[in-house]
Amino acid sequence: MRRLYRPRPSKNAAAEFGLVFIFTTQGELWSRSPRGKRPTMPTDPGYEVAPGGPESRQGGISRTALAMGLAAFASFFLAAISLYFTLALKAEVTVLRSHLSWEKNSHQQQAGNAEMLRDGQWHSPSPHEARPTMETPKAKERGTRIVLEKPVFQPCLQMIANSHGSIIQKDSTYTAIPWLVGLRRGDTLLEDKNTILVIEGGLYLVYGQVYYMDKTFAMGHVINRIKQEMVGNNPQKIPLFRCIQNMNQDHPYNTCYTAGVVKLEAGDRVELLIPRQTANISLSGEDTFFGIIGLL
Repeated sequence: MRRLYRPRPSKNAAAEFGLVFIFTTQGELWSRSPRGKRPTMPTDPGYEVAPGGPESRQGGISRTALAMGLAAFASFFLAAISLYFTLALKAEVTVLRSHLSWEKNSHQQQAGNAEMLRDGQWHSPSPHEARPTMETPKAKERGTRIVLEKPVFQPCLQMIANSHGSIIQKDSTYTAIPWLVGLRRGDTLLEDKNTILVIEGGLYLVYGQVYYMDKTFAMGHVINRIKQEMVGNNPQKIPLFRCIQNMNQDHPYNTCYTAGVVKLEAGDRVELLIPRQTANISLSGEDTFFGIIGLL
C-alpha cells in the first residue's frame, strides 16, 4: 500500500485546509478542498512526499509509453524483413523449378532421338510434318525455336606437296607440283592424275598456296578449270584464279595464296600450275597446298 501525505500532528491542521474529501480510484488518493481546487504540495517542513504520488506517477507513465512504442517499431521492422526474405526465397524456388523442368524435357527428347537413330527410324520430315523442336527459356521469351536437324557434312579434298617427289615439267611454259592427298571427306571430290576431279556439280571454294624460294623477280601460280566437254568455240581450260609475288634477290622467300568461290560441273577437273619452265619451291605440306571445299 502506497504512503500518503501524512502531516505531522498539528492542532491547526483542520483549520488550515478546511474540510477534506478523500476519493480513492485504483488505489490512489485524491483530495479536494471545499472550493473545488486541488491543493498544492505543502511547503511546510512538517510534510513529506510519499513515493507513488501524482508527480512521480507521470514520469513512470512516460517511460512505459516510450518502451511500448520502441517494442512495436521493432516488431514491425522484423516482420517486414521476414516478409522480404520469404518472397525472395519463393522467387528462387520458382526459377529453380522452371530450369529443372526444362532440363528434364530436353533430356527426354534427346533420349528419344537417340533411340530412333539406334532403331533406324529417323527420317527427314516432309514439308507437311512438324519438325521436332526444343525450346529453351530464353528462346521461348524471344519467340524463337532451335530446330533439331540431321547434320550434313561438307565434302572437301586438300592436296599437299609431296616432299619425296620433284617438280613436273608440263611443257615449255608450265611446271606442275607433285601432290598427295592430305585430307578428304565424302566422295564428291577425288584425286585424279595430279588434279582434283569433281563428281557432283555445285558451288565450291577453291584455294591454293605455294612457298617460293626462287630468285626470279616475280613468281606465282594459276588455278585452272578443265571442262569435261567443250561447247562451241569456248576453250576447254579456263583460268579461275591467279597469284603473283615479287621476290627479293637477297632473301628469296615468299608465299603466294589465292582463293575464291566458283561453280563447277560434274566431270570438271581443277589443277594448279606455275607459269615457269622451272621453279624453286618448298615441297613441304604446311608450305605448299591446294584444295576444294563444297558449299551448301
